[in-house]
Amino acid sequence: WSDLHLGDDAKVQAIANGHFAAGLLYRIKREEDKAHEQFYKAALADPSREKLVITVADGFIRQRKPERALEILEQAAKRDEASGRIHGLLGFVYSQLGKPELAIKSIHRAIKETPEELPPYIFLAKAHRDAGEWGKSLKALQDAMEIVPETQSNLLNVSAEALMISPKDKAAYEASRKFAISLLDKVELDDMGDVQLLDRLATNYKFAGALEKALAVYVRAVRLYPD
Repeated sequence: WSDLHLGDDAKVQAIANGHFAAGLLYRIKREEDKAHEQFYKAALADPSREKLVITVADGFIRQRKPERALEILEQAAKRDEASGRIHGLLGFVYSQLGKPELAIKSIHRAIKETPEELPPYIFLAKAHRDAGEWGKSLKALQDAMEIVPETQSNLLNVSAEALMISPKDKAAYEASRKFAISLLDKVELDDMGDVQLLDRLATNYKFAGALEKALAVYVRAVRLYPD
């Protein structure tokens, strides 16, 4: 009979598998709230399942329940093998809960683990903004663009974040506008086949104070999409 006893790891996996299976059954029945609760219990039982942890945490964040996402993310982050995505999402949740110091600590860990991914830098910039550290917020974005690819999406997203820096810090505010414009100037207009992207580009130029450049983009949009 001793062969039927499960080790601690096997017990954890069995409990997690049971909750996960229950979640799938509820999903088949289209009872999404009950399904999500079972997936949550599965992730809590076995936080090594990072894809499940991230999916469940993201669901709670979308439901505006960051305190529930916090529990499973903190459990997952305790593991030595925890990925940068876990630490980055944990930092984001700390930021939402008004804990900028913890957010910054977690996000720095995320950047260390995955320096080439943009989201942790965005989270870090937000956490510094929440702490009123406008210069550090800008520095996080500048550091990001030294490492992440200069894709159209990254250029637009980082410029938008830079434009959220407050004029309370005059030097950081002025530098953020110059930085945003320098990023927007790198966007290839010929690759922008979507009127919404053109509108984002023009809007960012406008908020950066580059009104002539914003107008030029609007004129181009009208020519390409007269209707």
